[in-house]
Amino acid sequence: QIARTSDIGSGVDRLSVSITAFGVLITVVLFFGGLTGYFSTVTRARREAQDASKKWFDDNAVQLKAQIIGMEQDVVASKQAINTAVTQVQLHEGEAHALISDSLNHAQLSLAAGRVVNLSDQNIIAAQAVVLQGKAESSYSFMDWNTRAFAALDNKKLEEAIFYWDKAASVINAGAENAAKAMVNKGVALGQLNRSEDAIVVYDSLIAQYSADPAPALREQVAYALSNKGFAKLLQAKQRWVNTEQRLNALNVAKQCFSEALERRSNHALMLSNSAYCAWLSGDSSYSETQYANALRVADGGEALYKATLGDLAIHPVDVDAGFNELIERLWRDFQQLNA
Repeated sequence: QIARTSDIGSGVDRLSVSITAFGVLITVVLFFGGLTGYFSTVTRARREAQDASKKWFDDNAVQLKAQIIGMEQDVVASKQAINTAVTQVQLHEGEAHALISDSLNHAQLSLAAGRVVNLSDQNIIAAQAVVLQGKAESSYSFMDWNTRAFAALDNKKLEEAIFYWDKAASVINAGAENAAKAMVNKGVALGQLNRSEDAIVVYDSLIAQYSADPAPALREQVAYALSNKGFAKLLQAKQRWVNTEQRLNALNVAKQCFSEALERRSNHALMLSNSAYCAWLSGDSSYSETQYANALRVADGGEALYKATLGDLAIHPVDVDAGFNELIERLWRDFQQLNA
């Protein structure tokens, strides 16, 4: 019985091995069969796709060729239009630059004198500023930075304008006159942001750098810097009116600034007006009246100066402004009668 049991166990083991081997064989056969079917399916699908593509191209060849020819014609026409546009731009480039330059020069004079900036052609300045946004800033000229600055100023973006004028002043080949103009503009913009101390720092830097230069253009920019610094100190005096020492110190600095500015631009209306106002705040009403009467009579005086003065009086008003207001109203009436 023991021997028989051993024979049966050995038989079972051989059967198990046979079954396992048979299962492995079936698995291998199925794997290769599936792989063969997969490649067969892929080949058939590729062949069918190629046949379908060939049929589509055969059916649409004429129409497709016509579309390609049409596209080629459109490309040719577009190239011709672009070439024509470039030619027109090149032909009118000098004219456009001259118009931009003229507009910026007018704006420059207004800004430096503390008046409202009126760009003579806002559209072309704005358009040029947009064009410049697509140009590498590393290649910007002074005029490029200046254009972007005035466009930003026109959009009431004073911080941007200050940044651009800072860049304009640092252009290597800008020239002393242009650099000085950019510094004056930057100072004015800082003043409009009520950052008078920062503005004075800019004016002082310009004055220190160019005050000894005899060139008329630089003497003019130094005069603007002195006058604008004086006006900033005048406003500080009004802000600190109740502190007698601080008020007088600020007014003395302002008086000296206006005096030096008028040495360089003796017939500038706004400088004469600022000098008159400073004298009034300092208690010298006689000199104030003489200076303001002269300011109204010079070339850039008249109604524009009268209105600008009224606007200045509204900044940090103090009690003595009422008396100066009466003075300028009387002098304005006299001026109108003389010029009626």
